[in-house]
Order: sequence, then C-alpha cells, then structure tokens
Amino acid sequence: MAVATQLSKNDSSVLSAILNPEAGLGDNFAAIIQTSAVNSGESHIAYTIRQQEKHILLSLNTESPSRSDIEDAISAFGNLLDKFPGYASGYANRAQARRLLYPDLATLAEHPEDVDAMFDDLEKAISLASPQNSIQAVSSEAASVLSSAHTHRAYLLYEASQKLGLGNKMLALSHFAKFDSQTLSELASRDFALGGRYGNKVAKQLAVHTNPYAKLCGSIVKEALQKEIESIAEGTMSR
Repeated sequence: MAVATQLSKNDSSVLSAILNPEAGLGDNFAAIIQTSAVNSGESHIAYTIRQQEKHILLSLNTESPSRSDIEDAISAFGNLLDKFPGYASGYANRAQARRLLYPDLATLAEHPEDVDAMFDDLEKAISLASPQNSIQAVSSEAASVLSSAHTHRAYLLYEASQKLGLGNKMLALSHFAKFDSQTLSELASRDFALGGRYGNKVAKQLAVHTNPYAKLCGSIVKEALQKEIESIAEGTMSR
C-alpha cells in the first residue's frame, strides 16, 4: 500500500529539509566543519556502515514508498544499530523512516508509541553527534546528522506546542506531557536554531518564526509604531 502525502506546503518544506538536510545548507556551514583524520581500519569500518545505510535508504528513495518497504527499512536500521550502536546517522534515519509511515501529523499523533520511538532515536542521534562544547568544530557527517535531527525534533516539539487540535493529542504523549505549551515552543525554537547552526536554512528561518521572545518584541514594536502613526495622524488633522 502506497503512502499518500497530505502535508501542507510548510510541512512539506520542513520534512524535505529533514530528509535531505544538505539541500538547505547555509553559508555558515563550512565554518563549523573540520576534517577528522582516521586510520585505515576505522575508515574501512565507517565505509562499510555507510554502504549498509545507503542500501537501506535506497528502498525509500521513491515518491511514495510502500508501507512494507518503510517497515523493512526500520527493521534493517534496527539490525544495523544492534551491530553498531554508536552510529548516530542510523538513529536519525530510523526516525525519519518511521515518520514516513504516516501521511500527516494528525495520523502520527494517533500512534504515541511511534512518536516516542522517533523521539528516542533523535535524542540518541543528537547525543552521539554533538560536540563537547559549543565552539568545537564537527565533521561534515556529524553536522549533517545534527542538522537533520535537531530540525526533526523541533518540528515535533512545535506541533505539540499548539494548543488546539493536533497539539492536544501530542501533549498527552510522554515526551511532551511534562511541559506547558510555551516551554515546548521555546524548546522547538532552540532546536530549530541548532538545526540552522549546523547548516539547515529552513530551520534557521523557523527558529525566528517560532521564537516566542522574538514574537513578543515584534508585537511591542508593532504596537509602538501604530501609536506613533496615530499620533502623527492626529497632529496632522489638528492643523
């Protein structure tokens, strides 16, 4: 059975950036990348893992992968991660594959076990790929994982922060229930910002859009400008 796509234009843009993070690399991407030298043994192992990962992803590289193909890919990622539990990209890609099981977020919210599994994988990917401090450079592979995983997690956090409809369902899930709507929105904005830092242009834009403090400042400035305009208008009319 093919998976139908019913995402909004904005959702599609975000999901596209998640599934293909290199498509939206920003100008600051090169500044945080370093090339790590590895010995031939480590390089061979890394190459072997990447080849296995690519083979799994090939089955999903269609416009509408079947549900059975997606489930097989999730299972294959599980087998890969059983052998190589420290492979960050595998966790990020398994979360992405699981997201493809559902044509829209409303359907996804009806399956809390999969949302929780996605969150666990994204958190594991971020934990494994993150540098030890905010000024440490990372490899291009780690940056790609962090760009994708932070953006994906931010997307889920943002949807959960919405109080109506879908948000009510997602707020009942274990990863969101301990936070209020404002906190979830702040966490989403932070993850979008980190996704942007590691090269995702879409995430960088959404960090500003979802930042509650930026919205508040914008509202204050807008109100001040409106009052200024009204004051100028009143002065002109009184002349």
